[in-house]
Amino acid sequence: MDLPGGNIRSLMLGDNKLGEEGCSAIARALRNNDNLEFLYLDDNQIGVMGLEMLADALRTNSSLKRLHLKHNSFQRMKPLIRCVFNEESVESVADSNHSLKHIFLNCGYEYESEELEMLMKLNRLGPRLARRKKVAMFLQRDLDRRLFGLGLDLKLLPYLLSILSDNGNLDSLLRVVKGVPSEVSSYRRYRCDEFDAREYSMDIEFL
Repeated sequence: MDLPGGNIRSLMLGDNKLGEEGCSAIARALRNNDNLEFLYLDDNQIGVMGLEMLADALRTNSSLKRLHLKHNSFQRMKPLIRCVFNEESVESVADSNHSLKHIFLNCGYEYESEELEMLMKLNRLGPRLARRKKVAMFLQRDLDRRLFGLGLDLKLLPYLLSILSDNGNLDSLLRVVKGVPSEVSSYRRYRCDEFDAREYSMDIEFL
């Protein structure tokens, strides 16, 4: 399936009984389209498998801003939450979707709805700031294990600490600082132009 018109910005496919087969085609199209901003898929009998296909495609899509998925068959929002906040690693958090600003649903799962809406509010701050705040959220969860178990070069640790100072809370920051290795505590702050980012496994663009 190819989205009609190379510059199309809005696509309305409501009440078309797309199902999983249609979602698979739309997912393929989303991976190859960087112009579509509004996608309406209400009343299309989309189940969990179809939702997972769409969410997986949206992880690498940076153009879509509004997604309508009301009155479909799926009942969980986890695929959409993982799409915009993939907690597998700090890299996956940074590579999540930070451009999708509105998702319209009516699944009835209050906790997941609140979590997804919170993530949408972050995305509405803009991709760069949303990325920073999501990384901070990730690092604050089980900090001792996550931050010092990431296997990162020590030169990058000050940048992670700067994110926590900007977006985290004081208690979290103090817990991290107390566990900072001496090699870092005696290290002067690095500027991005003082080393080649390509030498490191973590993409520092999101910092």
